[in-house]
Amino acid sequence: MKYDFVIIGAGIVGSAVALSLIREGHSVAVIEHSRLGQQDLVKDKTQVFMLNSSSLSILRDIGTWSQINHDQYNQVFDIKILGDGLSEINFNSSNADFSALGYTVEKHNLLEVLHRQLQQSNMAVFDNQKIENLVWGKNHISVQLKQNKNITSDVIVAADGANSYVRNLANIKAKTNYYNQIAIVCRLVGRASKAVAYQWFQKKGNVVALLPINENEFGLVWSISEDLGLDMISKGKGLLIRELKEITSCDVGELEIVDQPKYFPINAIHPESVIKTRLALVGDAAGTIHPMAGQGLNLGLLDARILSDVFSKKANSSIFSTLRRYERRRAEKVAIMRGITNGLYKIFSSDVMASSYLRAYGLKIFERAPALKKLAFKVASN
Repeated sequence: MKYDFVIIGAGIVGSAVALSLIREGHSVAVIEHSRLGQQDLVKDKTQVFMLNSSSLSILRDIGTWSQINHDQYNQVFDIKILGDGLSEINFNSSNADFSALGYTVEKHNLLEVLHRQLQQSNMAVFDNQKIENLVWGKNHISVQLKQNKNITSDVIVAADGANSYVRNLANIKAKTNYYNQIAIVCRLVGRASKAVAYQWFQKKGNVVALLPINENEFGLVWSISEDLGLDMISKGKGLLIRELKEITSCDVGELEIVDQPKYFPINAIHPESVIKTRLALVGDAAGTIHPMAGQGLNLGLLDARILSDVFSKKANSSIFSTLRRYERRRAEKVAIMRGITNGLYKIFSSDVMASSYLRAYGLKIFERAPALKKLAFKVASN
């Protein structure tokens, strides 16, 4: 059978793409290498995301958000960003003209709902499958599976992550910027701070982010130099907590790690293109940025929105021109966020004394400019 779209990868972004496209009336198939609903990603409770208003709108449109229980997400009304010394920036939802600055949700809760939606929809789901090759025909593109099965489609969407196998099969080259950092993730218990998210920018580009999950629980994302981070992890939770206590001071009280910390390398991947004949890359397969701004998943969900928009049933353009429109529409937002994160990394990774003064002075100026703060948050939220 031939489908309008075949989505490769049933992570958060791939699932959102599939549900967005089937909502537009397309025939859709999803291919996932693991058994749907049983992946380690679903069981893993260490990762927490903060969704912006645009991502929330996308999840509402595809019916996902209404299926997440109220106790499975948390509204954030304040964000505190702290730098060198006593300098800081405070964002508040009332000042930013938003009902909330963001919504924190655990990865496993979001994936469970998305996978349930995939299984209950009328799309075809091929899970526990491994891809052998891609074959381009005159009027289609086919996915060859290792189980001797071919699936044919008008368009293939690669949503299989930063190390995309599909991207490699399509011979799309990608440059990688190595930050020599890792991101440590785990859950913490501290003083009740349900509606406040924290971020501490440290010297050498180290960033600690605490995302509130519930009344007194946080999700930690700690971007830290690889050598220092691996050394701390090897010496156990006690050293991690002592280092965190020194950074967070008394803002969140005494912290306690409630699960086993995990880590992953931080790299910025830049594919030479996000499209090819009858092929589109989305999410991390289309490129990654430094996690310090917390925008990776939001950009991936924006890909889902843009792709379903350009391929709406009202569109009469050729597949090639429609894919080009997808490429152009996502490029500006990605370029802005990539520029912001690279700029922040360079500023905060410098050990030069002048850079320390510049960081502190810049944060103070920013804090005293409500219009500038409102504009910055609007850019990050749409």
